[in-house]
Amino acid sequence: MATILLVALVHVPQMALTPGIARIKTDAFPEYSLLVIQSAVTLPCLLSVVSGIVSAVLIRFGKLTRKAATVIGLALFGAAGLFTLFFHAHFFQLILAGLMLGWGTGMFVPNITSILIDNFDERDRKLASGLQGASASFGGIVLSFFAGLLVTYLWYGGYLMLLLGLPICAVCIANLPAQKASGTEAERGPRRKLPIDVLYFSSVASFLFVMMFASFSNNLSSHFQAAGIVNYSAMAGIGIAINMFSGFLMGLFFNKLSMRYGDYLIAAAFVFLAAGFFLVGVFTHVLPLMLVGAFISGMAICLATPQGIVSMSRYVDESNSFFATMLFNCVMNGMAGFLSAPVLTGITQLIAGDDTVFRYNFIALLALAIGLAFAWSIARRAKRGAVWR
Repeated sequence: MATILLVALVHVPQMALTPGIARIKTDAFPEYSLLVIQSAVTLPCLLSVVSGIVSAVLIRFGKLTRKAATVIGLALFGAAGLFTLFFHAHFFQLILAGLMLGWGTGMFVPNITSILIDNFDERDRKLASGLQGASASFGGIVLSFFAGLLVTYLWYGGYLMLLLGLPICAVCIANLPAQKASGTEAERGPRRKLPIDVLYFSSVASFLFVMMFASFSNNLSSHFQAAGIVNYSAMAGIGIAINMFSGFLMGLFFNKLSMRYGDYLIAAAFVFLAAGFFLVGVFTHVLPLMLVGAFISGMAICLATPQGIVSMSRYVDESNSFFATMLFNCVMNGMAGFLSAPVLTGITQLIAGDDTVFRYNFIALLALAIGLAFAWSIARRAKRGAVWR
Protein backbone atom coordinates (compact mmCIF):
# COMPACT_ATOMS: atom_id res chain seq x y z
CA MET A 1 0.00 0.00 0.00
CA ALA A 2 2.84 2.38 0.79
CA THR A 3 4.32 1.76 -2.66
CA ILE A 4 0.94 2.40 -4.31
CA LEU A 5 0.69 5.72 -2.47
CA LEU A 6 4.25 6.62 -3.49
CA VAL A 7 3.44 6.00 -7.15
CA ALA A 8 0.31 8.14 -6.77
CA LEU A 9 2.54 11.14 -6.05
CA VAL A 10 3.26 11.38 -9.80
CA HIS A 11 -0.20 10.48 -11.11
CA VAL A 12 -0.80 14.04 -12.31
CA PRO A 13 2.38 15.17 -14.09
CA GLN A 14 0.44 17.98 -15.80
CA MET A 15 0.63 19.84 -12.48
CA ALA A 16 4.37 20.17 -13.05
CA LEU A 17 4.02 21.42 -16.63
CA THR A 18 1.10 23.84 -16.57
CA PRO A 19 2.69 26.56 -14.35
CA GLY A 20 5.15 27.18 -17.18
CA ILE A 21 2.65 27.54 -20.04
CA ALA A 22 2.74 31.36 -20.07
CA ARG A 23 6.56 31.45 -20.00
CA ILE A 24 6.84 28.80 -22.72
CA LYS A 25 4.63 31.06 -24.83
CA THR A 26 6.38 34.37 -24.09
CA ASP A 27 10.01 33.38 -23.47
CA ALA A 28 10.71 30.18 -25.38
CA PHE A 29 8.40 29.90 -28.40
CA PRO A 30 6.52 33.18 -28.94
CA GLU A 31 5.88 32.24 -32.58
CA TYR A 32 3.29 29.67 -31.46
CA SER A 33 -0.21 30.49 -30.21
CA LEU A 34 -1.43 29.79 -26.68
CA LEU A 35 -3.64 26.98 -27.99
CA VAL A 36 -0.65 25.29 -29.66
CA ILE A 37 1.42 25.57 -26.46
CA GLN A 38 -1.43 24.16 -24.36
CA SER A 39 -1.87 21.30 -26.83
CA ALA A 40 1.86 20.49 -26.71
CA VAL A 41 1.84 20.42 -22.91
CA THR A 42 -1.26 18.19 -22.83
CA LEU A 43 0.02 15.88 -25.62
CA PRO A 44 1.14 13.27 -23.04
CA CYS A 45 -2.52 12.80 -22.09
CA LEU A 46 -3.33 11.73 -25.64
CA LEU A 47 -0.40 9.35 -25.95
CA SER A 48 -1.23 7.76 -22.60
CA VAL A 49 -4.43 6.48 -24.22
CA VAL A 50 -2.44 4.48 -26.79
CA SER A 51 0.08 3.35 -24.21
CA GLY A 52 -2.62 2.19 -21.82
CA ILE A 53 -4.33 0.12 -24.51
CA VAL A 54 -1.08 -1.45 -25.68
CA SER A 55 0.01 -2.39 -22.16
CA ALA A 56 -3.44 -3.84 -21.37
CA VAL A 57 -3.30 -6.06 -24.46
CA LEU A 58 0.23 -7.21 -23.65
CA ILE A 59 -0.84 -8.05 -20.10
CA ARG A 60 -3.90 -9.89 -21.35
CA PHE A 61 -1.80 -12.15 -23.59
CA GLY A 62 0.87 -12.78 -20.97
CA LYS A 63 3.64 -10.73 -22.59
CA LEU A 64 3.87 -8.28 -19.71
CA THR A 65 3.00 -8.17 -16.03
CA ARG A 66 1.34 -5.25 -14.30
CA LYS A 67 4.43 -4.80 -12.15
CA ALA A 68 6.66 -4.70 -15.25
CA ALA A 69 4.34 -2.21 -16.95
CA THR A 70 4.45 0.00 -13.85
CA VAL A 71 8.25 -0.11 -13.66
CA ILE A 72 8.76 0.58 -17.37
CA GLY A 73 6.24 3.42 -17.27
CA LEU A 74 7.95 5.14 -14.35
CA ALA A 75 11.35 4.74 -16.02
CA LEU A 76 10.03 6.50 -19.15
CA PHE A 77 8.42 9.15 -16.94
CA GLY A 78 11.78 9.96 -15.37
CA ALA A 79 13.56 9.73 -18.72
CA ALA A 80 11.35 12.54 -20.06
CA GLY A 81 12.73 14.85 -17.38
CA LEU A 82 16.29 13.74 -18.05
CA PHE A 83 15.85 14.33 -21.79
CA THR A 84 14.50 17.86 -21.28
CA LEU A 85 17.40 18.73 -19.00
CA PHE A 86 19.77 18.38 -21.96
CA PHE A 87 17.50 19.00 -24.97
CA HIS A 88 15.07 21.92 -24.86
CA ALA A 89 16.16 24.45 -27.49
CA HIS A 90 13.63 23.40 -30.14
CA PHE A 91 9.88 22.95 -30.04
CA PHE A 92 10.07 19.39 -31.45
CA GLN A 93 12.19 18.43 -28.43
CA LEU A 94 9.33 19.50 -26.19
CA ILE A 95 7.09 17.20 -28.23
CA LEU A 96 9.52 14.29 -27.85
CA ALA A 97 9.64 14.75 -24.08
CA GLY A 98 5.85 14.76 -24.07
CA LEU A 99 5.76 11.50 -26.02
CA MET A 100 8.01 9.79 -23.45
CA LEU A 101 5.99 11.21 -20.58
CA GLY A 102 2.67 10.18 -22.11
CA TRP A 103 3.77 6.65 -22.93
CA GLY A 104 5.15 6.15 -19.44
CA THR A 105 2.08 7.58 -17.70
CA GLY A 106 -0.21 5.34 -19.72
CA MET A 107 1.71 2.29 -18.57
CA PHE A 108 1.91 2.85 -14.82
CA VAL A 109 -1.26 4.75 -13.82
CA PRO A 110 -3.92 2.15 -14.81
CA ASN A 111 -1.80 -0.82 -13.76
CA ILE A 112 -1.03 0.45 -10.27
CA THR A 113 -4.76 1.14 -9.83
CA SER A 114 -5.58 -2.36 -11.07
CA ILE A 115 -3.15 -3.76 -8.49
CA LEU A 116 -5.02 -1.75 -5.84
CA ILE A 117 -8.45 -3.06 -6.91
CA ASP A 118 -7.33 -6.70 -6.98
CA ASN A 119 -5.55 -6.63 -3.59
CA PHE A 120 -8.23 -4.99 -1.42
CA ASP A 121 -11.81 -5.97 -0.62
CA GLU A 122 -14.69 -3.56 -1.19
CA ARG A 123 -14.49 -1.91 2.24
CA ASP A 124 -10.71 -1.45 2.22
CA ARG A 125 -10.88 -0.39 -1.42
CA LYS A 126 -12.72 2.78 -0.44
CA LEU A 127 -10.05 3.64 2.10
CA ALA A 128 -7.28 2.76 -0.35
CA SER A 129 -8.87 4.78 -3.18
CA GLY A 130 -9.28 7.80 -0.93
CA LEU A 131 -5.68 7.60 0.25
CA GLN A 132 -4.49 7.15 -3.32
CA GLY A 133 -6.42 10.28 -4.31
CA ALA A 134 -4.99 12.18 -1.35
CA SER A 135 -1.49 11.06 -2.27
CA ALA A 136 -2.01 12.12 -5.89
CA SER A 137 -3.17 15.53 -4.68
CA PHE A 138 -0.19 15.85 -2.34
CA GLY A 139 2.05 14.96 -5.25
CA GLY A 140 0.32 17.65 -7.26
CA ILE A 141 1.17 20.14 -4.50
CA VAL A 142 4.85 19.21 -4.64
CA LEU A 143 5.01 19.17 -8.43
CA SER A 144 3.14 22.45 -9.00
CA PHE A 145 4.76 24.44 -6.17
CA PHE A 146 8.36 23.59 -7.01
CA ALA A 147 7.67 23.69 -10.74
CA GLY A 148 6.35 27.24 -10.32
CA LEU A 149 9.58 28.23 -8.57
CA LEU A 150 11.80 26.52 -11.14
CA VAL A 151 9.92 28.08 -14.05
CA THR A 152 10.81 31.50 -12.66
CA TYR A 153 14.44 30.73 -13.55
CA LEU A 154 14.11 28.15 -16.35
CA TRP A 155 11.08 28.03 -18.64
CA TYR A 156 11.45 24.23 -18.81
CA GLY A 157 11.82 23.91 -15.03
CA GLY A 158 8.54 22.05 -14.65
CA TYR A 159 9.81 19.20 -16.82
CA LEU A 160 12.71 18.70 -14.42
CA MET A 161 10.22 17.62 -11.74
CA LEU A 162 9.63 14.49 -13.83
CA LEU A 163 13.00 13.19 -12.59
CA LEU A 164 11.11 12.07 -9.46
CA GLY A 165 9.92 9.10 -11.48
CA LEU A 166 13.35 7.46 -11.36
CA PRO A 167 13.66 6.87 -7.57
CA ILE A 168 9.98 5.86 -7.40
CA CYS A 169 10.70 3.33 -10.15
CA ALA A 170 13.45 1.82 -7.99
CA VAL A 171 11.05 1.48 -5.04
CA CYS A 172 8.52 -0.34 -7.25
CA ILE A 173 11.18 -2.80 -8.42
CA ALA A 174 11.94 -3.64 -4.80
CA ASN A 175 8.46 -3.67 -3.27
CA LEU A 176 5.69 -4.50 -5.73
CA PRO A 177 4.80 -8.22 -5.62
CA ALA A 178 6.35 -10.32 -8.36
CA GLN A 179 4.00 -11.73 -10.98
CA LYS A 180 4.37 -14.43 -13.60
CA ALA A 181 4.45 -13.21 -17.18
CA SER A 182 1.46 -15.40 -17.98
CA GLY A 183 -0.65 -13.60 -15.37
CA THR A 184 -3.05 -15.13 -12.87
CA GLU A 185 -5.50 -17.88 -13.68
CA ALA A 186 -8.27 -15.29 -13.89
CA GLU A 187 -6.24 -13.25 -16.37
CA ARG A 188 -5.53 -16.32 -18.54
CA GLY A 189 -9.12 -17.53 -18.50
CA PRO A 190 -12.21 -16.11 -20.17
CA ARG A 191 -12.52 -12.37 -19.70
CA ARG A 192 -15.91 -11.12 -18.60
CA LYS A 193 -17.17 -8.28 -20.78
CA LEU A 194 -17.14 -4.83 -19.26
CA PRO A 195 -20.65 -3.86 -18.13
CA ILE A 196 -22.19 -0.63 -19.39
CA ASP A 197 -21.94 0.73 -15.83
CA VAL A 198 -18.15 0.89 -16.20
CA LEU A 199 -18.53 3.13 -19.25
CA TYR A 200 -21.19 5.17 -17.45
CA PHE A 201 -18.94 6.09 -14.53
CA SER A 202 -15.84 6.39 -16.71
CA SER A 203 -17.49 8.88 -19.06
CA VAL A 204 -18.72 11.15 -16.27
CA ALA A 205 -16.26 10.73 -13.42
CA SER A 206 -13.20 10.55 -15.65
CA PHE A 207 -13.78 12.05 -19.09
CA LEU A 208 -16.13 14.96 -18.41
CA PHE A 209 -14.70 15.80 -15.00
CA VAL A 210 -11.02 15.64 -15.96
CA MET A 211 -11.58 17.68 -19.12
CA MET A 212 -13.01 20.54 -17.07
CA PHE A 213 -10.70 20.15 -14.09
CA ALA A 214 -7.64 20.32 -16.36
CA SER A 215 -8.76 23.73 -17.59
CA PHE A 216 -7.97 25.22 -14.20
CA SER A 217 -4.23 24.65 -14.39
CA ASN A 218 -4.04 25.00 -18.19
CA ASN A 219 -5.23 28.62 -17.99
CA LEU A 220 -4.08 29.82 -14.57
CA SER A 221 -0.68 31.26 -15.49
CA SER A 222 -2.19 33.10 -18.49
CA HIS A 223 -5.09 34.25 -16.30
CA PHE A 224 -2.71 35.65 -13.67
CA GLN A 225 -0.57 37.25 -16.37
CA ALA A 226 -3.62 39.01 -17.85
CA ALA A 227 -4.64 40.15 -14.35
CA GLY A 228 -1.29 41.94 -13.97
CA ILE A 229 0.07 39.73 -11.19
CA VAL A 230 3.82 40.02 -10.69
CA ASN A 231 5.71 36.69 -10.93
CA TYR A 232 2.62 35.12 -12.44
CA SER A 233 4.36 31.77 -13.11
CA ALA A 234 5.39 31.32 -9.48
CA MET A 235 1.95 32.47 -8.30
CA ALA A 236 0.29 30.02 -10.71
CA GLY A 237 2.38 27.26 -9.14
CA ILE A 238 1.17 28.34 -5.70
CA GLY A 239 -2.43 28.49 -6.92
CA ILE A 240 -2.22 24.98 -8.36
CA ALA A 241 -0.55 23.76 -5.15
CA ILE A 242 -3.48 25.18 -3.14
CA ASN A 243 -5.83 23.48 -5.57
CA MET A 244 -4.10 20.15 -4.94
CA PHE A 245 -3.87 20.72 -1.17
CA SER A 246 -7.65 20.89 -0.79
CA GLY A 247 -7.88 17.66 -2.78
CA PHE A 248 -5.40 16.09 -0.38
CA LEU A 249 -7.54 17.11 2.60
CA MET A 250 -10.69 15.80 0.96
CA GLY A 251 -8.98 12.49 0.24
CA LEU A 252 -8.35 11.96 3.95
CA PHE A 253 -12.11 12.08 4.59
CA PHE A 254 -13.16 10.28 1.41
CA ASN A 255 -13.78 6.90 3.05
CA LYS A 256 -16.43 8.25 5.44
CA LEU A 257 -17.98 10.47 2.78
CA SER A 258 -18.20 7.58 0.32
CA MET A 259 -19.85 5.31 2.89
CA ARG A 260 -22.56 7.90 3.42
CA TYR A 261 -23.06 9.64 0.06
CA GLY A 262 -21.74 7.13 -2.47
CA ASP A 263 -22.11 8.09 -6.12
CA TYR A 264 -23.59 11.47 -5.24
CA LEU A 265 -20.01 12.54 -4.46
CA ILE A 266 -19.39 12.70 -8.22
CA ALA A 267 -22.25 15.17 -8.63
CA ALA A 268 -20.92 17.17 -5.67
CA ALA A 269 -17.49 17.29 -7.35
CA PHE A 270 -18.94 19.11 -10.37
CA VAL A 271 -20.67 21.61 -8.08
CA PHE A 272 -17.42 22.33 -6.20
CA LEU A 273 -15.67 22.74 -9.52
CA ALA A 274 -18.29 25.24 -10.69
CA ALA A 275 -18.10 27.29 -7.48
CA GLY A 276 -14.29 27.46 -7.56
CA PHE A 277 -14.11 28.40 -11.24
CA PHE A 278 -16.69 31.12 -10.69
CA LEU A 279 -14.55 32.75 -7.98
CA VAL A 280 -11.42 32.55 -10.13
CA GLY A 281 -13.22 34.00 -13.13
CA VAL A 282 -15.12 36.84 -11.46
CA PHE A 283 -12.67 38.23 -8.88
CA THR A 284 -9.71 38.78 -11.21
CA HIS A 285 -8.32 41.71 -9.20
CA VAL A 286 -8.70 40.08 -5.78
CA LEU A 287 -5.94 37.47 -5.54
CA PRO A 288 -7.05 36.02 -2.15
CA LEU A 289 -10.51 35.25 -3.54
CA MET A 290 -9.03 33.63 -6.64
CA LEU A 291 -6.92 31.43 -4.36
CA VAL A 292 -10.08 30.56 -2.40
CA GLY A 293 -11.58 29.52 -5.73
CA ALA A 294 -8.51 27.36 -6.36
CA PHE A 295 -9.06 25.70 -2.97
CA ILE A 296 -12.77 25.02 -3.55
CA SER A 297 -12.34 23.60 -7.04
CA GLY A 298 -9.50 21.39 -5.80
CA MET A 299 -11.81 19.65 -3.34
CA ALA A 300 -13.54 18.09 -6.34
CA ILE A 301 -10.62 15.95 -7.53
CA CYS A 302 -10.69 13.64 -4.49
CA LEU A 303 -14.43 13.19 -4.80
CA ALA A 304 -14.96 12.41 -8.47
CA THR A 305 -11.89 10.29 -9.24
CA PRO A 306 -11.75 7.93 -6.22
CA GLN A 307 -15.53 7.56 -6.14
CA GLY A 308 -15.46 6.76 -9.85
CA ILE A 309 -12.93 4.00 -9.17
CA VAL A 310 -15.01 2.63 -6.28
CA SER A 311 -18.21 2.76 -8.33
CA MET A 312 -16.59 1.12 -11.33
CA SER A 313 -14.98 -1.62 -9.21
CA ARG A 314 -18.43 -2.95 -8.22
CA TYR A 315 -18.85 -4.28 -11.74
CA VAL A 316 -15.46 -5.89 -12.47
CA ASP A 317 -13.43 -8.88 -11.32
CA GLU A 318 -9.80 -9.96 -11.65
CA SER A 319 -10.33 -11.04 -15.26
CA ASN A 320 -11.26 -7.58 -16.51
CA SER A 321 -10.19 -5.08 -13.82
CA PHE A 322 -7.11 -3.95 -15.73
CA PHE A 323 -9.24 -3.27 -18.82
CA ALA A 324 -11.64 -1.24 -16.69
CA THR A 325 -8.86 0.78 -15.06
CA MET A 326 -7.26 1.25 -18.49
CA LEU A 327 -10.56 2.69 -19.74
CA PHE A 328 -11.00 4.89 -16.67
CA ASN A 329 -7.44 6.06 -15.99
CA CYS A 330 -6.00 6.09 -19.49
CA VAL A 331 -8.53 6.22 -22.31
CA MET A 332 -11.07 8.56 -20.70
CA ASN A 333 -8.61 10.44 -18.51
CA GLY A 334 -6.02 10.81 -21.26
CA MET A 335 -8.50 11.89 -23.92
CA ALA A 336 -10.01 14.38 -21.50
CA GLY A 337 -6.66 15.87 -20.54
CA PHE A 338 -5.68 16.32 -24.18
CA LEU A 339 -9.07 17.55 -25.43
CA SER A 340 -9.41 20.07 -22.61
CA ALA A 341 -7.37 22.65 -24.52
CA PRO A 342 -8.66 22.19 -28.09
CA VAL A 343 -12.29 21.78 -27.02
CA LEU A 344 -12.80 24.13 -24.07
CA THR A 345 -10.07 26.63 -24.95
CA GLY A 346 -10.99 26.37 -28.63
CA ILE A 347 -14.72 26.97 -28.10
CA THR A 348 -14.21 29.90 -25.75
CA GLN A 349 -11.60 31.41 -28.08
CA LEU A 350 -14.16 31.40 -30.89
CA ILE A 351 -16.63 33.22 -28.63
CA ALA A 352 -14.41 35.58 -26.62
CA GLY A 353 -10.83 35.23 -27.86
CA ASP A 354 -8.17 34.73 -25.18
CA ASP A 355 -10.41 36.10 -22.43
CA THR A 356 -9.71 33.69 -19.57
CA VAL A 357 -12.38 35.36 -17.41
CA PHE A 358 -15.04 34.22 -19.87
CA ARG A 359 -13.41 30.79 -20.10
CA TYR A 360 -13.53 30.11 -16.35
CA ASN A 361 -17.14 31.29 -16.08
CA PHE A 362 -18.22 29.30 -19.14
CA ILE A 363 -16.75 26.09 -17.71
CA ALA A 364 -18.32 26.87 -14.31
CA LEU A 365 -21.80 26.93 -15.85
CA LEU A 366 -21.09 23.75 -17.80
CA ALA A 367 -19.86 21.93 -14.66
CA LEU A 368 -22.93 22.99 -12.69
CA ALA A 369 -25.27 21.68 -15.41
CA ILE A 370 -23.46 18.31 -15.59
CA GLY A 371 -23.43 17.96 -11.80
CA LEU A 372 -27.18 18.49 -11.54
CA ALA A 373 -27.85 16.10 -14.43
CA PHE A 374 -25.67 13.41 -12.86
CA ALA A 375 -27.41 13.76 -9.46
CA TRP A 376 -30.76 13.29 -11.20
CA SER A 377 -29.40 10.23 -13.01
CA ILE A 378 -28.11 8.63 -9.80
CA ALA A 379 -31.50 9.21 -8.11
CA ARG A 380 -33.22 7.41 -11.00
CA ARG A 381 -30.77 4.54 -10.82
CA ALA A 382 -31.31 4.24 -7.05
CA LYS A 383 -35.08 3.96 -7.59
CA ARG A 384 -34.46 1.09 -10.00
CA GLY A 385 -32.40 -0.68 -7.34
CA ALA A 386 -28.91 0.11 -8.67
CA VAL A 387 -26.22 0.16 -5.97
CA TRP A 388 -25.08 3.73 -5.31
CA ARG A 389 -22.92 3.40 -2.17
